[in-house]
Amino acid sequence: MSAYCLTRFSYYLSILLGIILFSFTLFHIIPSDPARIILGANANPQQVEQLRERLGLDRPYHVQFVRYLQDIVKLDFGNSYVDNRNVFQEVLRRLRITLTLTGIAVILILIYLSTVVLSLVIPGMRRIQDLLEFFMSSLPVFFSGIILALFTIYFYPVTSFSGNLQSW
Repeated sequence: MSAYCLTRFSYYLSILLGIILFSFTLFHIIPSDPARIILGANANPQQVEQLRERLGLDRPYHVQFVRYLQDIVKLDFGNSYVDNRNVFQEVLRRLRITLTLTGIAVILILIYLSTVVLSLVIPGMRRIQDLLEFFMSSLPVFFSGIILALFTIYFYPVTSFSGNLQSW
């Protein structure tokens, strides 16, 4: 059993490292300079070079990648190059909304599964299950997603929705 767990762990770890390597490489392949983006188009080359040194972008690719892996292990995702916000704090801020929507999806699945179980026990419940299946399969996904999001905002306003429902 421990050999199986070790094999699965190493498999998922290799996938994670592959995704990290791919995203890091993709960031370096894209023809842009983060130092130039931060300082703007009017910065002189000396300022850009100083910022590249401070950010560590002048170091070789493999040195940058090792430093990137070390920062990931420490859960230090740095700051955004665009607006200098802490990336980890932004992810945490958005996680609450994601967990709320995931919880609502799990509740809907449990409701559906309970109708399936009840239809096996109660003969008249089969019609309700058929109606629920028809409703779930006939609505387009984008429409049901919008309805679900509106219900989430209306009944669970703690999700920090940035709009206004009064205009609806």
